[in-house]
Amino acid sequence: MTFSQAEGDGNWDGQIVRPSNPQRRDIQQVRPNGYMVWQVNADNPGTWPFHCHIAWHLSSGMAVSVLERPDDIQKLPIPEERYRQCREWAAWQASTLPQIDSGV
Repeated sequence: MTFSQAEGDGNWDGQIVRPSNPQRRDIQQVRPNGYMVWQVNADNPGTWPFHCHIAWHLSSGMAVSVLERPDDIQKLPIPEERYRQCREWAAWQASTLPQIDSGV
């Protein structure tokens, strides 16, 4: 789970907002020329996207994948259903126009 610890305009002053009860959401707006400080509790193995929801921002690279507990990920079973979905997606995508961005 991601917790927003502080956000605002300009440069961060080092203060944490409500450390005992931080905001809990999966979406946070960052002000123009502003900042956001966030904390991640690394308790859920996986690859998690951290990205902008503005399509052209995402297409230009405003995204990162956060890899959490990679050693534990290797131990997770992958259901056969996921392999089927990947095969079907690849077949469908190959039959459409080339995708020029993330598709978000």
